[in-house]
Amino acid sequence: ITGMPPVLTQQKILFFLRQVPFDLPGKVRHHLDYCIFLHEHVIFLEAKGKDLPMGILKRKQVSEIYNIEIVVIKNAIEIYEGVQING
Repeated sequence: ITGMPPVLTQQKILFFLRQVPFDLPGKVRHHLDYCIFLHEHVIFLEAKGKDLPMGILKRKQVSEIYNIEIVVIKNAIEIYEGVQING
């Protein structure tokens, strides 16, 4: 997956969760597409075809509030490459 450190792309996926909710100020909730658990790391992943301004803002808020890094995949080729690396 583009932008991920090699140490993460060489580990096997233990399990993953879909549509993981994060509460934001103002009774707003943002759902990340995937939370992927590796042996020693967790990857927070968003799959976006068209990245809208509201989604970008919510992602930035989640990153800041929860102190996490969110990896954004913008096309199917990046998803396929990620599967091949982890497969």
